[in-house]
Amino acid sequence: MLKNISVTHKALKEKKISPKELVELCLKNIQLPANSYISIFKELVLREAEKITEFPSFLTGIPYSLKDLFITQGLRTTAASRYLLNYIPTYDSFVHQQFKKSGSLLIGKNNCDEFGMGSLNRSSAFGPSFYPENLDHYAGGSSGGSASAVKEKSSFFSIGTDTGGSVRLPAAFQGLWGLKPSYGRISRYGQIAYASSLDQAGIIANCPEDIAIVLDQLTVKDEKDTTQKKHVSHCVESIHKKRTKNITLGIIPEFIDLCSPLIKSGLLNFLKSLPSSIQIKELSLKTSSFWSKTYYILAMSEAS
Repeated sequence: MLKNISVTHKALKEKKISPKELVELCLKNIQLPANSYISIFKELVLREAEKITEFPSFLTGIPYSLKDLFITQGLRTTAASRYLLNYIPTYDSFVHQQFKKSGSLLIGKNNCDEFGMGSLNRSSAFGPSFYPENLDHYAGGSSGGSASAVKEKSSFFSIGTDTGGSVRLPAAFQGLWGLKPSYGRISRYGQIAYASSLDQAGIIANCPEDIAIVLDQLTVKDEKDTTQKKHVSHCVESIHKKRTKNITLGIIPEFIDLCSPLIKSGLLNFLKSLPSSIQIKELSLKTSSFWSKTYYILAMSEAS
């Protein structure tokens, strides 16, 4: 299985593999017991793959998946709830529109906690999602199906949603990379909300470069989302040029001290390995004891 997006893009351009063959590999990798998908679009994605003959974008011909909170025109969208069991939207979310433009291939819609509310992916009406390499463990949530899809290599990347950790938690649990972009960077148009002032589409992938490629595709102004901020995105360019000047990394020592010994050791070793051009600044956040309380007041109020 090809490991990341840029390597696979090169293989597609050089005709070493076809989009249809790539999709077939991904479909074979779906582990049904892991329950990472609510809907799989096998026939549709194979038809779409056969149409692709040119590869102008990094994402053209790349299979991916979407958390089932993103509206997809003509394709069932459930939010992992019986209330929306047979809901077929008549329009597309911004995120799905952007991937259609890039020529990415949608394998299916991922399982999640119902309406994105949870941290283990146990509350889905379609049953929990599990960690593909050990089915005794939950996938993490609420974007657990998205993480499991990437882990089992049925998707090169997946788009989840993050209100208070729902992308970062399952990514961390499964040894993947997960990013919650700054609020307003990616349009939330057509994204079923949990708490609108906190929700943001996020990316789960195998490496930082893959996240950068996807983030560049999604950082586009959308007039339908008035909360979106204006951004210029050159993430891939920055990674390829290895820009590390004028970067300051803030760390919170008291949070690191709360980690288990193994995690703490890994974090400290990572910080030691950073280039000397990156400045590390220790922060002390005196209001941190109020964060969780504030989050639950706001999130539960908006949800209700």
